[in-house]
Amino acid sequence: MMDVPVSTGITVTGRGRVDKREAILAAAFEVFARKGYEGASVDLIASEAGVAKPTLYNHLGSKENLFRLVMVG
Repeated sequence: MMDVPVSTGITVTGRGRVDKREAILAAAFEVFARKGYEGASVDLIASEAGVAKPTLYNHLGSKENLFRLVMVG
């Protein structure tokens, strides 16, 4: 499969970094909306995004950072 350059400088191959990031952000939005910040867990967000917990941390860092990104939109 060919690499596709993305404007952010990230290279995407197949279900690459951008798709995973979008899945994580979408899942985080849903989980935070349902559970609130305190009730949301990184495990639940990763599970709903279909990624491993370390993948979530590699892409977006902490729960706090994830919440900030979701809220800013």
